[in-house]
Amino acid sequence: PRLIDLINPAEPRLEVAFYYGVRDTAVADDLDTASKIAYGGNVRRRVVTLQGQLIETSGTMSGGGSKPRGGRMRTGTAAPDLDGEGAESAAAVAQAEADLKKASVTYEEAHKAAVSAGKEAKDAEATVAKLERSLPKLRAEVIAAEERATDLEGRLGELEAAAKVTKEDAAELKRLEKAVADAKALYEKVVADAAGVRAECEALQAKMDAVGGEKLKKQKALVKDLAAGIAAAGDAATEKRATAASHAKATARLEKAIEEAVAERAKLSEDVKTIKAEFAALEEGAMAVLESQKELQGLVDAKSAECAAASKARDAAVKEMAALKHVEVDIQSKLEDLDAQSKENDDKAKHWDKELNKLRKEQESLHAECEVPVPELLNPKQLDTVDAADEMRRAGALEEELKEMKPDMSSIEAYRVKIGEYDERNDELKSVTEQRDETRARFDELRKKRLDEFMAGFNVISLRLKEMYQMITLGGDAELELVDSMDPFAEGIVFSVRPPKKSWKNIANLSGGEKTLSSLALVFALHHYKPTPLYVMDEIDAALDFKNVSIVGHYIKERTKDAQFVIISLRNNMFELADRLVGIYKTNNTTKTVAIDPGAFAVGADNGSAKKDADASTAGDEENRAPNAIAA
Repeated sequence: PRLIDLINPAEPRLEVAFYYGVRDTAVADDLDTASKIAYGGNVRRRVVTLQGQLIETSGTMSGGGSKPRGGRMRTGTAAPDLDGEGAESAAAVAQAEADLKKASVTYEEAHKAAVSAGKEAKDAEATVAKLERSLPKLRAEVIAAEERATDLEGRLGELEAAAKVTKEDAAELKRLEKAVADAKALYEKVVADAAGVRAECEALQAKMDAVGGEKLKKQKALVKDLAAGIAAAGDAATEKRATAASHAKATARLEKAIEEAVAERAKLSEDVKTIKAEFAALEEGAMAVLESQKELQGLVDAKSAECAAASKARDAAVKEMAALKHVEVDIQSKLEDLDAQSKENDDKAKHWDKELNKLRKEQESLHAECEVPVPELLNPKQLDTVDAADEMRRAGALEEELKEMKPDMSSIEAYRVKIGEYDERNDELKSVTEQRDETRARFDELRKKRLDEFMAGFNVISLRLKEMYQMITLGGDAELELVDSMDPFAEGIVFSVRPPKKSWKNIANLSGGEKTLSSLALVFALHHYKPTPLYVMDEIDAALDFKNVSIVGHYIKERTKDAQFVIISLRNNMFELADRLVGIYKTNNTTKTVAIDPGAFAVGADNGSAKKDADASTAGDEENRAPNAIAA
């Protein structure tokens, strides 16, 4: 039964207030019956037991205890005593009910107006959509009409020419008019004959009424023939009238075409006059052009004589240019020879400058080792005073002296090689030192970045862990603490929990159910920081009681909006919240599975359990849609 049915208010007007408080809450004897009623159908219901245990439509359970406490609701049917304050309250309630009725009327009017406006908006949207759909069709029709108008304008001339009345058409028209006149005369004659026949028919009808027999039959046959003749004559007259009317329309149409042709002829006559005037003006212009052409021809002849003289002068100039061209070619060849010789001399000068610089460097290095100043090079004036033969003799003498001394010149080259190796190794040392400094700076930067990202995530997870644990335990608290705040990666993290109405404890000192709730809170906090599309949980509710299983299950149910959960469980509370149940069993040494839709079953019916629609599939079957919550 419903709880509202068990309440008997003293006044009927208070029944609305009681219903507002309890709604459609059902009453059950114990918790098992309440669970069947609450979770049995497709729609959850609010159920209360006789012990005070309440199951909400969200699935959470509250109330209960060892000793139920009664409320302050009055029992019995005796009317309560109302003093002056009660009378005022009754008046206030009556005034509130009157205001409620007025508000209800206003709400109904506003609701009707809103519905009407919505309907008008939908109609307007439908009209706009219809017009938008018909717009391409109308555009196509306009284009077709324009093309048809162009075609009709082209055919207009042909129709106008065809509409002209010819001699044959005039003769045919006269013949048809004569036929119409003959048909009219015939019709009048038939009408006159029919009048006489009609009189005879009336007389015969009178005799027929008086006399019967064979004579009457003959008269009836005669009347029938006459009636048929009259009908045929009438049809012929009608046909003739229709023919006359069509000829009259054709005559009117031809007369109209004749008028239009006459108007067109007058227009063409005016155009001919205009064209003749334009032609006369063109003739006058042509005469002026001919006169100017004669003048220009005289100028052309004069210019032709000038051009002939200029051509002769140009020929003479061309001959002179040919002679100059020959001279230019000779000069150009000489210049090219000189350029080649100059280039060769430049190459020699560069070669000897290079050799001189090389010898100069060797001289500088030797003088530097001996700490003797390097002599200056001779300038061009000094070179002019030097005797080359004398210098060659001196060079030969020095070479002979050098051969007699036999110095070890390779030691100088070895020294230079060692100096080069030292410089190369020194450069390598500097490069390696710079790379080491860059790597060390990058390493310090990455360590700082790791620490910053870890602390940011740690703070978010710690705050979310506190919220999750308080939500799951309805009043507890949990914290994550760093053992070494200066270097969190050295010593790790301490997970401390304070269950409801208890002191702070390390997670290792908690009971099985408390460890499960703490671990779930931490897992949910971690996945809130970095969510994934799929979660697999193995018997997370094994150590939880009915209340905590319900809380955890409903939280997971809310999370199925953004992710898919695969939960391995043995608890009915978790089964009832699943979108799909997958059972695993073994037959003939073969593991098989069966999938069931919990929403397809009704629990608590008259026969105990009525199956509506169940979809079962063996291992490997594919579902049409992927559910968000699966319990196995």
